[in-house]
Amino acid sequence: MAPSKNKGHALERVPSQYVEHNTVIVEAISLHGNSESSIGESQRTKQRAVILQALCQGELTSVAARERLGVLHPAGRVCELRRAGYKIEMIKRKTFDADGRPHYAGVYVLKSGAP
Repeated sequence: MAPSKNKGHALERVPSQYVEHNTVIVEAISLHGNSESSIGESQRTKQRAVILQALCQGELTSVAARERLGVLHPAGRVCELRRAGYKIEMIKRKTFDADGRPHYAGVYVLKSGAP
């Protein structure tokens, strides 16, 4: 598939990378063009796939994404997924981290997959 331009990034579908959950198959997205990031593109692609897999199972908090999934900047990965066409809603909710400290965290919910 030919890449499309979106806010300075080229979006490209990567058919060889899929996340599967029951009967739901979610295509992982590869974003090119951001050379300023401290993590590589392959790592961002993996993090987006992990987030999509978790969202297919239900809601995901930003704290859980950091602590359980190892995604250090979940808001960035969710933003990239939204640019790729995924409908992801975010609700602010008071949550507690592993040490019992309260935080207002984003709770992400997948409303629909990419077109």
